[in-house]
Amino acid sequence: MRDDEIKRFVGPRFQAAFGADADLGYPSWHARTQGDDGASKVAALGYRSAADAPLLLEAYLDTPIEQAVSDRLGRRFDRAEIVEIGCLASNSPVALIHLWQEIATALDARHRVVAATVTATVRRLLDRVGVPLLEIGRADAGRLADGARWGRYYDDDPRVCIGVIADGAASLDRYVARRTEAA
Repeated sequence: MRDDEIKRFVGPRFQAAFGADADLGYPSWHARTQGDDGASKVAALGYRSAADAPLLLEAYLDTPIEQAVSDRLGRRFDRAEIVEIGCLASNSPVALIHLWQEIATALDARHRVVAATVTATVRRLLDRVGVPLLEIGRADAGRLADGARWGRYYDDDPRVCIGVIADGAASLDRYVARRTEAA
């Protein structure tokens, strides 16, 4: 699926949920689809490697992402080991969980740590699934030149969070396996 198609899925969902004109400037996108032709998008997100460019979420931090990650996890990480995900949109929590499972597998091959600005709603979902997250900062619209374009997004208490991709992938796999067995 082409990135422009994914952006046409994500943009209206941010507008509906938050009244936001989301920054869809991620260089890479991943979508989960359903249907035989794969035309029906059910969840999507954008991502960028910290090695390639400054991360959007670094605007919220007082230090570079590699320093914040290294300080929080207690060992040194290079920018190339860190990837940011964002602009998360989904038609359902189940689709979102499967999207995270797919992207964790894909990103784990090249990166060790994921960083994201995560709303309270999404943090609660990740907690229920068992995905370990560590907060490294608050997201403050005042630190963005265009913070007003995000509408009500900041009303849902977004935080800058990190996690070890392999740990998150293992948690997602266990959760999906339990749900499959219970079905």
